[in-house]
Amino acid sequence: MSRKVDHDVLTCWHESRTRTRKLCQLPSDIESDGCTMHMHMHMHVRTIAACPIVNLPETLPHFQQGGSPIRKERDLVLAIISQAVRGSDSRPTAHPSSTYCSRLSVMSPLQTGKNRFPVLDVELKLLKKSIAASHDRSQRLGNIFTIKDPSQVEEFSKIHFGQENNNNNNNKRMGSISDSWSEKPWARRNDFGVPMWQKSQVAYVSWPNQLQYVDVWVPAKFTPCPETLASSWLPDPRTLWIIYIHGGAWRDPLITSASFIPTLKSVSTAWLQSRKSPVAFASINYSLSPYPHHPTHPSNRCDDSRNASHPQHILDVLEAIHFLQSRAGFGNNYILAGHSCGATLAFQTAMNPVRWGMDNAAKDDIKAPLTVLGLNGLYDMPELTENPGGQHNQFRQLYEQFTRNAFGDDEDVWRDISPAFVEDWAREWPDGRRVMLVQGRQDDLVPYRQGERMRDSLVGSKSDRLVVELVDGEGRHDEIWQKGTLLAKLLTRAIDDVSGLS
Repeated sequence: MSRKVDHDVLTCWHESRTRTRKLCQLPSDIESDGCTMHMHMHMHVRTIAACPIVNLPETLPHFQQGGSPIRKERDLVLAIISQAVRGSDSRPTAHPSSTYCSRLSVMSPLQTGKNRFPVLDVELKLLKKSIAASHDRSQRLGNIFTIKDPSQVEEFSKIHFGQENNNNNNNKRMGSISDSWSEKPWARRNDFGVPMWQKSQVAYVSWPNQLQYVDVWVPAKFTPCPETLASSWLPDPRTLWIIYIHGGAWRDPLITSASFIPTLKSVSTAWLQSRKSPVAFASINYSLSPYPHHPTHPSNRCDDSRNASHPQHILDVLEAIHFLQSRAGFGNNYILAGHSCGATLAFQTAMNPVRWGMDNAAKDDIKAPLTVLGLNGLYDMPELTENPGGQHNQFRQLYEQFTRNAFGDDEDVWRDISPAFVEDWAREWPDGRRVMLVQGRQDDLVPYRQGERMRDSLVGSKSDRLVVELVDGEGRHDEIWQKGTLLAKLLTRAIDDVSGLS
């Protein structure tokens, strides 16, 4: 039996067949026609009828509309089940942005009937893993998945897998990504000022899309052996981490975590060799918003890594930071640096995570940084889109375009996500100690006024412990990371400040 499946419901499977087949054992006889799939559907009543898993609401969160990144694998399965159980060709209604964290509950077994069409053969173990991971992380990421009776999942696991669900084991808190750190080897890099060990493309979510990865570097002098390093090795928990978030207007595919490498190569050899306290570096990739008109790498609506909308960008960043914290155990002992929209994300990380759909209990799992370094950042989106000022007025339409692209058409949301509108940073970021804002007067893309607005917001807050500094940058907008020399100097200064060495 062949059936036409809406790409907006099941995503464009042919563009992500590797990742999709890893989750759902798709039949090999799939034909693709543009962004529409013709699939030979397989009846697998055992998977659906025997699972006391979900009671689907009238509307299922639409995964092309965004939502929490950790929901992807579960939503993929649930969308398949939803279509099968409801027996409808119409796609689920998309939720507005205010209901990204709508709940799904474990209740009674799903029923199938003669009017229900067959479903894809979803492997039970992957379905169970998705459910368990989502349940275990529900408190941390906004009660996205609520279990009414956890014993149902326990019993389901025992019956079908002969083992118990270890949701209460904190060592397995990250589900299927618990081993992603060890899966990636350390590679020695001798092309930096000092030798470093690099771990590339480490997934920070289960079944990641093409951008949900983080890169890590540790100077060889802070490792136990300069010539070889076990893939499972982790820096000492006392290590000070410097975590970088790239820019690119939430959409540019050519600006990635690798944009941090010129800075690492520019770090003073003498400074690093003389330093006794260990440091480690990381750079985060995150899901991007659509950019179908990019001149060389246009986005495809079938690629979920480039069809993100708020709050997925910030949730990806929070997932990456939590992953590093849970593995390396450094807590809030880190400096968070970001360029352009990466600076926006850096300050959003320091803001209360409840803003992004997490509950009060969840925010304790992710520790905000001690220091934020904002580089040519975007901090006041309403002003940027309405009256950027001076030579930047010519880009007003561009600013509005990428803002709508990332945050939608509700202009109240633009204000809510803008760090410059935070009224009380002492309450929002109680552990914050230092902010260094670097804004260039010759910046060709971002007005200097953006840095001033952020400074005024921070200085005007009620925090007596937060030291705020606005530093003049140099050159054009991207030169600070393209050359890397100024950013390297600023980072070493920030490291010394945090370490109490300056």
